[in-house]
Parts: sequence; C-alpha cells; structure tokens
Amino acid sequence: MIAGQTKKPKRPWKRVLIGAKILLAAGLLVWVVSKAHLRDYVQTTAEAGGQSYATLETPLPQAKEADISIVEGMWWWETTRTIPRATCVPITPGGGDYQRPGMLTTLQGIHVSFFVLAILAFPASLLIISYRMWYLLAMQGVTISLWESIRLTFLGHFFNFVVPGSVGGDLVKAWYINQHAQHVGVVLVTIFVDRLMGLFEMVILAGVMVSLVLAVGAETFERMQKPLLAIGILAGAMGVAMALLLSRRLRRALHLQKLYQRSSIAHHFQAAGEATLVLRSNLRGLLWMVVVTFFAHVFFLGGIAMLGISLRVGVEWFQYFIFLPVIYILGAVPITPGGVGVIEGLYVDFFGPAAVSVSAVVALAMLARLVQMAWGLPGLLVVLRGARLPKPEDMQAQLEEAEEKELAQQDHEA
Repeated sequence: MIAGQTKKPKRPWKRVLIGAKILLAAGLLVWVVSKAHLRDYVQTTAEAGGQSYATLETPLPQAKEADISIVEGMWWWETTRTIPRATCVPITPGGGDYQRPGMLTTLQGIHVSFFVLAILAFPASLLIISYRMWYLLAMQGVTISLWESIRLTFLGHFFNFVVPGSVGGDLVKAWYINQHAQHVGVVLVTIFVDRLMGLFEMVILAGVMVSLVLAVGAETFERMQKPLLAIGILAGAMGVAMALLLSRRLRRALHLQKLYQRSSIAHHFQAAGEATLVLRSNLRGLLWMVVVTFFAHVFFLGGIAMLGISLRVGVEWFQYFIFLPVIYILGAVPITPGGVGVIEGLYVDFFGPAAVSVSAVVALAMLARLVQMAWGLPGLLVVLRGARLPKPEDMQAQLEEAEEKELAQQDHEA
C-alpha cells in the first residue's frame, strides 16, 4: 500500500465471480474430455444413432461384412456387444478404415522430431514478443533493458497460463515496469497496444490465409463459413478499437470525451489518448512492429501446427493458421481463468469435423496448453527473485494513483 492511501473495502462479489469462473472452467473441461476416448473407437451413422463406441479389437477385422466388437458405457457400467460394420462411418469418405485413434494411440504414435520442434517454437515466439514490448516502450521514451523485457514477458506468461486468476499478466508487467518508469500512463497504454496489436494481426493473418485457400480452391466456402463469420466480426471489433485508440479526431467526432468524463476510469482514457500521439507519429516504427508480430505468430501458430503433425491429427497445415487465431482470440475473453475449458472446447468445435478423431483433437488441445504452461515456469523465477507482488487490488490502486498524479502534474504545467 502507498503511504496515506485509503484501503479499499473488500469486494466479496469478486471472489464469488472467480469461483463461478473456476467452476465453469471445470465443467467445460469435463465436457471436452467426455468427447474423447482413451481407446480406439468407431463412429456410427446418424441412422444407427450417431454414437461413438470404443472398440475391443485392434486392428478391426478386414472382412467388410464382419461385425465390430464395441464397448458401451464407462467403468463399471461397461457392456460389450457387436454391431454391423455397415452402420459405421469410415474415417475418409469412401475409405475402408473405420477405426479412429483414441488418446492412447495418438500419444503413443507421436512423431518425436516434430514434437521437439514444436516445443522450441513457443519460446521463440515469446522472445519476439519481448522484443516488441521493449521496442514499443522505447518509442514512448520508457527505457528498460531487453533482458528485463524478456523477464517480464515470461512473468506475464506465467500469470496467464500457469496461475490464471484475478492477477492478469498485463497487470503484473505494468506494475513491475512502473517501478522504473516515470510515466505510468505511457506504460499502461503501451502494454495495451502491445496486446491489441498481437490480436489484430492474428485476425489479419487468419483472414489472409482463408482468402488464399478459397482462391486456390483448397477449401470451399461452405466449409469455411464459420471461421469467415468469426474473422469478420473480430476484424471489425479490432479495427474499431485500434481506430479509436490512434485517432483523436475520431474520438472527438463521436464525443467520446463526454463518456470519459462520466466514467470512473476517465484518467485511463485521457492517458491513453495522449500516449498514442507518440505511436501515431512514428508510423515507420509501427510498421516494423507489424513485421515483428507476424514472425511471433508464425512461431506460435506453427508450434501448435507441428504439435498437430506430431500427433497425426489429420488436419491440413493451413487450417491451423485459420482456426487457431479465432480460437485464441475468443479464448482471450475472460469467461474462465486463462480461457481454460473455452479454448479446448473451441479446438473440438473447429478442428473436430476435419480431424481423424475428436480424441486426437482433445489430445492436441491439452498438449498445447501443457507446453505453454511449461514455458511459463521460467516466470516463476522472476516472481521469486523480484519485488514482492502486492494484492491485485493494491497493484491496480497504485497504478491508478500514480496515473492520476501524473495527469494532475501535466494539467498544472499546462
């Protein structure tokens, strides 16, 4: 707590909200896992009930007319019976292979080389993001070392993926940087622009990729309707946010300053408006950041694509660069801590119809989260060796107080 600062009353509703989010995340994870099979399985046709059943024989009999032995139920409710092969759906249209890989088969058959490349791609993306934050801060006159930016990026990744909750990675990074910076408003808006730029360019990447695959006929419009709709909505929302952030004239034309003055966080908007003047005046620097962000996304999305290839999910390589941006942008909406359950559910929704099995998709989603969590662990060293973190509400209060003092000083000098 800052000296002389009045301690804010506790808000029990926040704990209730966090508890509700955790329960929702757990429920969504249970739903996702229920879609998978540990053992190999077959999928029956809609006329036969459209159910998934674990198989008892590996491999299945080759004779087309042979029945398939399956397992119904779970644990002590398990029963076995046989069903005609004709009631099952082949993995590929017109194909003769009906047996879809379960999670055990998927994990046992992992391609080690692609898996290692995938693991190495994630930290490469984080290092590029560290450079982007360092460069954006330097554009605003906030000087920290590149090594410090790397440490803070891994710190934010730790709080976003390893211990997701009320303490967001962006809040922690802003608090740490503010210990060494004189202009907290600049720090806050730079971190916000850093995040917004990453999300906005991810939408652009997905839009360009889906346009290319449609143009060359690699995909049909019917199969791409869902991602096209999501990309269009996200692009519009991101475009409006970026325009309002960078254009003072647009904010004035919409009379948003009246809304700001009535808001309890008006000083955030005022600080953001002033800080973005510097970014807008350095278009060359912003264009360089667009290039840097592109490579960060290539490593991140490419890392997950290589995970999918190592697991033999059966998805075309370009579908990763279409579906994953939408999945992770929607997963960034704070419905559950760290998007737990939401992101995994979106994996099943987008990749499930195109993959060899839903079980392989669930394995991919879980493995992608585990790898990201593993690369968040270096951030724990920053927590242990750095300044002791106050409570989230105290961090927010300290940043707000510093920002208000800064704006009052600017008004006095003016």
